[in-house]
Amino acid sequence: MARSRRPQVVFPEVIRTATVTDTRQLGPGMRRVVLRGEELRAFERGGFRFPAFRSEGFDDFVRLFFPVDDAGTVLLPIQHERTVEWPQDPRPVSRNYTVRRFDEHTAELVLDFASHDTGVASTWGKRCVTGDSISFVGPVRSGLPPTGVDWVLLVGDETALPAMARYLEEASPESSIRVFVEVADVGRRLPMPTNARAEVTWVYRDNSESSSPLETAVRAAPWPQGSVFAWVAGESTSLRGIRRYLREDRALPPDMVDITGYWRRVDVPTLVDDPEPFDKLSERAEIFSPFAIRAANTLRIPWHVSRGVSGTAELAAATGTDPRALAKFVRYLVAVEVLAFDGTGKLVPGDVGDAMLGDDWISNWLDLDGIEARVELSVTGLVESLRGGAASSSAITGRTLSVDLDEDPRLAGLHHDHIADEAAFLGPALIEDYSFDGVSTLLVTGPGSGVVLGSILSKYSQIEAGVLGMPSELARVRRDLANWPTAGGRVRDAAQSPTAEPAWIPNGGFDVYLLVEVTGHYPDDDLVLLLTNAAVGIGDRGKLVVVERLLDDAAVGEDQAEFDLLLLCMYGSGVRTRAEFDALARRAGLVVTAHQLFGWGISALDLRRAGPVADAVLEGR
Repeated sequence: MARSRRPQVVFPEVIRTATVTDTRQLGPGMRRVVLRGEELRAFERGGFRFPAFRSEGFDDFVRLFFPVDDAGTVLLPIQHERTVEWPQDPRPVSRNYTVRRFDEHTAELVLDFASHDTGVASTWGKRCVTGDSISFVGPVRSGLPPTGVDWVLLVGDETALPAMARYLEEASPESSIRVFVEVADVGRRLPMPTNARAEVTWVYRDNSESSSPLETAVRAAPWPQGSVFAWVAGESTSLRGIRRYLREDRALPPDMVDITGYWRRVDVPTLVDDPEPFDKLSERAEIFSPFAIRAANTLRIPWHVSRGVSGTAELAAATGTDPRALAKFVRYLVAVEVLAFDGTGKLVPGDVGDAMLGDDWISNWLDLDGIEARVELSVTGLVESLRGGAASSSAITGRTLSVDLDEDPRLAGLHHDHIADEAAFLGPALIEDYSFDGVSTLLVTGPGSGVVLGSILSKYSQIEAGVLGMPSELARVRRDLANWPTAGGRVRDAAQSPTAEPAWIPNGGFDVYLLVEVTGHYPDDDLVLLLTNAAVGIGDRGKLVVVERLLDDAAVGEDQAEFDLLLLCMYGSGVRTRAEFDALARRAGLVVTAHQLFGWGISALDLRRAGPVADAVLEGR
């Protein structure tokens, strides 16, 4: 399920260029930069038409691009229709900055730059003048204000001021908000007007490494009654104690806490020479470190050390490990900066360990007992998949991913939640860009179907829907649908395999049968069977709508190629190109009559039975 209480809106990735039209100093630690340009409106470039800039979340950010060398060379990603491709060598130099305000009528974008360091972005923010231009990408998504909470807690330093000020500025009068802001001194306070019922506490930094005034203030403050959503941002290492307070002491669930490290105190970028080819080979081929770091995370070693477990014997007891073996592991973890020794010889988190403590998603990703690791470990069967062209057994578990999911309900639940988390972004994008006007009956299948269906039914009150899947999967889908209480009564369960003909079909067939990120889980022959039987459920003028990742041969980067191979190892499939999908659809007696790209590599394909209706649709395009 989604890990945030904030509804999400997803946008295409678009590179834009804008010009500085105004700058002004808001205070000794903050400078405002105002940008305008025609590319903040809808525009065309390179044969593509791009939508106007949008920013609907208080902490939306754009990624600004800066020179990679002293000659002022700016590298940009490669723009495709609704996505961008990031060059790997060299990488563009970019930094994220919060959208303080955007006026869609004047196409005016406001960014506030905190002068907290001497980094490339902060330096540009201090030195730019009217007439300077800068390129950027984003926002790629907006997190809307949290829903269903009694009050909101905002905590941050100067770098979080633009987001917090925007939240207060846009908050409704009935909103209840507690704000804690840490700044260097009283002269760096800024006005934060609001119509909400808000209480703002200013905290002044004492530059002591042994204490955190912001954490102290948050812990000491009264805790109002009712449900709370907490948003926290600032210098990464200073947030650990606040995270611990909210998640452990106050026991706030993950979906009620949003914590982001905006910067690191020692993170000042420098230019380095390009590595030699053997160095690149060594870095990419080294296999020990990824497993060791995941082992440290799975044993929660950085977590225990951050909470004062400072000796090897004590750490062995806390992690349930053999002291002699752990002593060897600790030596390695110190060498790779997961751990470090302080001046008194006690263990503390190193720089890598601090990063591992950054957020829940990092811990989940690195957990060897979790679904992300099991998915990535599928690549250990790559040689078998390359030789046989089919799904392969993991060298770790000795089974294919499908068998592991069938035999382990815990892992199957994690797999469902992982896909549903991604679908939390897909659902809003789907109803934003794809029309279900005129649709009365809808069947949906796929692990993310509950989240996507909730978004659809919240917008289209005329639709009656069904969800198709195995009984255990339907139970999880129903749990996801509970986030839309009024939708559940309009949804009927169909407990069966997606590869079989729908057992329940309304009179005249379904108007739309929606397959949400399902087709990539099936090899070619199985997918043809699935599509053939799915088409039995649609009416004469109905259609299958396949929401899936497609591969663009002209825009394949490392990430896309990696995911393609993972799907091969996991399911014997892969990420299909449009031409490959068209060929499989024809084998199932279907024709692709429309293709819509949402961004992030996700497309919607309309499939109809080959015949007069499909021909008419194609002729009318």
